[in-house]
Amino acid sequence: MDKSAIDYIELIQQNISVKGSIDKKFKHLDGSFVELLKNMLIFNPTKRVTARDCLDFKIFDTIRDKQLEFTAPFKLKVHD
Repeated sequence: MDKSAIDYIELIQQNISVKGSIDKKFKHLDGSFVELLKNMLIFNPTKRVTARDCLDFKIFDTIRDKQLEFTAPFKLKVHD
């Protein structure tokens, strides 16, 4: 791995620990929202929650209509 990439990752990890936890910053929000936010902000993409998983969070239960949900029959190409 490139040395600059390693330095960047270490810098991000330091900033996360220095700035404090998301729980403290958003203590006025419902715990479900904070949990979703924490899962979406995980730096490692293999550990970060997917868009599909995000939609399964309980905070969307009040607006979810399971009868209208379906998976697209194709993959969306975001970039070349």
